[in-house]
Amino acid sequence: SIYMLGFDIQDTAGYNYNVYSGTTNYDASNATVQDYKWRRDFAHIARAYSEVNFAFVYPTSGHILPKEWAGITNVRAINHYTFAQETDL
Repeated sequence: SIYMLGFDIQDTAGYNYNVYSGTTNYDASNATVQDYKWRRDFAHIARAYSEVNFAFVYPTSGHILPKEWAGITNVRAINHYTFAQETDL
């Protein structure tokens, strides 16, 4: 399994989740970032490596993965608690 922490999926218009936003050579912290290429590219990766399980780790439950990933059975969203349980932290 590969656990994805801090992956820059953008879901809020007017807010840039990139940790480097607002610094030299990066968009402003309030810039709307289009992430369709990241979503598309990751879908290709997940399909190419179907034997690998990808888990996107979010602080709380209830996060919905991008629609481009619907039907990709080796991709899921989990919360911090589940991450800690699965990795024995």
